[in-house]
Amino acid sequence: MPNVTPVGTLFLREDHTGYYFDQYTDALARNLDAEPRVCLMAVDSGSLFWFRSLLAGRFGAPPGVRLYGTASARRPATTAELELVRRRVRPMRLLKGGRLLWSDFTHVRDITFTEVRPVRYPVMMSHLWDSEASD
Repeated sequence: MPNVTPVGTLFLREDHTGYYFDQYTDALARNLDAEPRVCLMAVDSGSLFWFRSLLAGRFGAPPGVRLYGTASARRPATTAELELVRRRVRPMRLLKGGRLLWSDFTHVRDITFTEVRPVRYPVMMSHLWDSEASD
């Protein structure tokens, strides 16, 4: 059965690829082993972006994107990948919860992205493109 899984440790590269730390995602890992196609959604969570958009009744830019691609098999993280995630979460690792969440990363999955689509809210985005176009 499909399962929505938050993936908070995704790193994107310039070449339309990325990787994420395959930790705490047991259902996702099982699903990817059977079917490697993925769709990740990233949403602009900035409060100023949302406040301005709601005040104006329209988005100045799409509020998010869907990234479609294929995930690789699980592999050990490289030293460089481990160092990057450690730098990213270093301030939060000073807290008990941060140490619990981000201390045991060992494996990643690479993702090759093949398509990107904006997240659409036609009522507030009709000025950005034809709202009749399909998602």
